[in-house]
Amino acid sequence: MQIPYGHAHIDGLLNIASYDKAMIHASQVSYDVCDALKKKGFKLLEAPSQTEAKETLGINFVAIKPGLVVQPDGNPRCKEVLEKNGIEVISTDFSEILKGWGAIHCVTAFLKRG
Repeated sequence: MQIPYGHAHIDGLLNIASYDKAMIHASQVSYDVCDALKKKGFKLLEAPSQTEAKETLGINFVAIKPGLVVQPDGNPRCKEVLEKNGIEVISTDFSEILKGWGAIHCVTAFLKRG
């Protein structure tokens, strides 16, 4: 996936929350990527707030296990979308890391499973 100008990497654009759900920054993820995810059976959850997607990094969460994510505080609308779609969300203060334009997924990267 090509990263749009003004974004550091994929963590703020697309993230997998469970086996079949992904949250996206819809205006920044190409049709081809969305189409490929849908063909793989993913339901795409759009971040409802440009501010939460870009400034408070609501998509930059980490999945502890499928259906359970840890997300930076300050993203109530993204959290609500996730929870309405069966994703449990633990919010945590990440304000110091956010000052450097990073969040939870930037710190952890992908968790090794199995």
